[in-house]
Amino acid sequence: MAKESFQLLDAYDRKLNAYFWLPEQEVVAVVAIIHGLGDHISRFEYLSEFLNFNGIATIGMDYQGHGKSPGKRGHIRSYDLFLSDIEKLLIEARLRNNNAPLFLFGHSLGGNIVANYILRHQSKEISGVIISSPYLKLAFDPPKWKIKMAKILGSLFPSLTLSNEIDPMELSHDPFVGKAYLEDPLVHNKVSLKLYNIATKQGIWALDNAHLLNYPALILHGDEDRLTSHLATEEFAVKAGPRATLKIWKGLRHELHQEKNKDEVLKYICNWIKEHI
Repeated sequence: MAKESFQLLDAYDRKLNAYFWLPEQEVVAVVAIIHGLGDHISRFEYLSEFLNFNGIATIGMDYQGHGKSPGKRGHIRSYDLFLSDIEKLLIEARLRNNNAPLFLFGHSLGGNIVANYILRHQSKEISGVIISSPYLKLAFDPPKWKIKMAKILGSLFPSLTLSNEIDPMELSHDPFVGKAYLEDPLVHNKVSLKLYNIATKQGIWALDNAHLLNYPALILHGDEDRLTSHLATEEFAVKAGPRATLKIWKGLRHELHQEKNKDEVLKYICNWIKEHI
């Protein structure tokens, strides 16, 4: 496996940190990865290694406000910038491998972003989509006063950031994952009022418009996820219709790709990709 570091320019010509993982054998597919809130692309190293072993190249970036990329931590000027950055990543993926089928993978908030992207775009470049533990709705109901306060303050102080209240020990049954998350200097626990409000709104939009899905999609969630709602994910898959393959993993938490039985999860993803090449 060869790992190459490079940079993508966003709509404001800021340099986004990015990586390309290339397998030693012939490339049968390329997967573009969109990470979650407070996350960064290097936390998908094992996933990339596993896919590379199966002849699948991966590419991903730290989107703005995350990882090694610029921007206020946990804030976004506009949701459309997320979609624009996906477009740039897909173009780069195609430039690096012109022949292999191209797949788009989104986890957590990345799943929210990917869902919105595929429902709004009809690209002939994409062969399929993998959506993991998407943030369509939270797994719990925040107090109504908090929701109301976020809307009021969000209109006055959109870039104000608060804790995203993610408990790292809830990410996986593997305690090492939570410990590594806490010790990772590139991870942050921030979310701006604007990002929270708009991501919540776009999650609901994706649920309401899931019937527009026009790509083969593998949709994954653990039924012990305490961060994002697996019930909302099931609703999305049902509304999406026959193009969607839903897999609810019994007893697993939010980061399926980092669970104790992650190899089983990743093998399932690999097999689905190969079936759709």
